[in-house]
Amino acid sequence: MRTRITTKPKKCLKFEGYIYLPEDNCSIKDLRYHASRTTGTLIIYDEFGNKIFTRDLVFDSLSEAMAYVEKERRKIVYKRTKGLLKQ
Repeated sequence: MRTRITTKPKKCLKFEGYIYLPEDNCSIKDLRYHASRTTGTLIIYDEFGNKIFTRDLVFDSLSEAMAYVEKERRKIVYKRTKGLLKQ
């Protein structure tokens, strides 16, 4: 999936997530690891389609991935409302 790069800012935060699955010939130890964790990577884009981080974010659970997204959303909201609070 490739995010469309736009010149007009959209009021949305874009992100891609990849969840790693076990292979067909993995061991019992690997299966137990994948059953207990949901590992993967996350790429977050700003409203212009540019990557926010230079490297992909690595997570061990989906709640950790959503925490990264929520943290970046909060930063963008605070940046936009910063000018409103000074008035």
